[in-house]
Formats: sequence, C-alpha cells, structure tokens
Amino acid sequence: MDKGPDLIGLELSLAQDICKTSGYKIEIIFTRPYKVQPDGKPRVIRIHRVSRDKWVITVAFEKERKEVDKVAYKITEECLACGSCLDACPIGAISEGDIYKIDPDKCESCGACADACPTGAIVEE
Repeated sequence: MDKGPDLIGLELSLAQDICKTSGYKIEIIFTRPYKVQPDGKPRVIRIHRVSRDKWVITVAFEKERKEVDKVAYKITEECLACGSCLDACPIGAISEGDIYKIDPDKCESCGACADACPTGAIVEE
C-alpha cells in the first residue's frame, strides 16, 4: 500500500467505505474544531500517510460546493516560506517563489492552508 486511495473531494462516508474495503487504516481530522457537528456534508480535502499502514484524512464541512469568490485567502508578511501550506493544499493552488501566492482561480476556499500555517500568515480577505 504505497499510494493512498484517491479520496479528494469525496464525502466522508464514501471515503471511509473505500478505505475499509481496501484495508486502509485511517484517522480523521476536521479542518476546524467543532463542538457540535455543523450543517453540511463532510468532504475529504487531503489524505496523507503518517506511518507504514496508517493514513490521515482531513475533512471540511460544506453546505454546498463553494464558489471561488465566496471566500478568498491571502498570504501576509508573517509567512516563513516553510511549505506547510503547499503540503496542505489539496489542489495545488499555492505557488512558491520569493513570496508564496494563492491562485484565486484554483482556490476552492477549503481553508486547509490557513489551518496548516504555523504563523497564521494566511488570512481571509
């Protein structure tokens, strides 16, 4: 099991079924901590391996598929260029260079980059 299953964009229940059927051990992490489950469907936004036989699925709740212009993120001067946001972005909307940039045409506003940033340099516009 070198490569994880392709789960990005799937609803959580379907992703769990695929993992169970395929023999993958998974842990589920939500993008924002919730005391009560919010309305909307939990959808997989990231999957990564944490050990030889265990994978972590990151999940976001969404009432409906988001439009790109509903929420926009920007990277501020607090950015350390550590790459955490690059690893967290499930669709590759962040590019590196002298300054990291978020491509608003690719960004699906899932918030995974903001959650992964250790300095809080990614904020909503």
